[in-house]
Amino acid sequence: MNPGNGHYYELRHYYFKMDEREIADSPVLMAGMSMLYSMLMDEEKSEYWYEKLKAFAMSVKGGGRREAQSRLAYLDIGLPHRGSRDVLAIMKNIPALLFDKGNHLPEFCVTSNLPSTMNGGKDFCHWSPDDTKLAKTVGPLVERVLGRYGKGLVKAALGESYYEKGGDNYEVMSLLTRAQMETEQGGTMEIAFAAVGIRVRLSRYSDSAGATGVL
Repeated sequence: MNPGNGHYYELRHYYFKMDEREIADSPVLMAGMSMLYSMLMDEEKSEYWYEKLKAFAMSVKGGGRREAQSRLAYLDIGLPHRGSRDVLAIMKNIPALLFDKGNHLPEFCVTSNLPSTMNGGKDFCHWSPDDTKLAKTVGPLVERVLGRYGKGLVKAALGESYYEKGGDNYEVMSLLTRAQMETEQGGTMEIAFAAVGIRVRLSRYSDSAGATGVL
């Protein structure tokens, strides 16, 4: 389960009662501790468990190493305290890890269940000036890496970015509608929720602007 669904936070008391040696034997638990401490804004302990997981990945082979590597990739993308500046470079390196070595990313919510893709799980607003270029160049890569969580994501993010910059209403609505349709083809409700959320905001803004014009 993903931190966007409150999995780690809700179970924090149980995590904290576990013996450290037991946690250090499991890449899943180490990744959970790193994410949990990051969510609690304790960067030092989050990085401590990240480094423990990294050392674990180097000390084992086979399935244990693949699991640890996939969890490290998950943390590289998802740790809240690291921000989003380096996410693009990380994404570019992930396909080799995932598809060439048979690994896979754990599922996680890119929106943290908020009605936004640009400022949901992380703040990607600094991508907005180059939104169209990024959508064309790295959009397919992002969708591929995220799997079902990537369906509709690029169009939803592009529509949101255009909306925030005061773009053409028809183009914004078209992108968001297409994003929602893509999520219905094996995607997730989180992305659909984000697309619908921006459509509602656009509709309310359009109605307000029309009413002001009449008055």
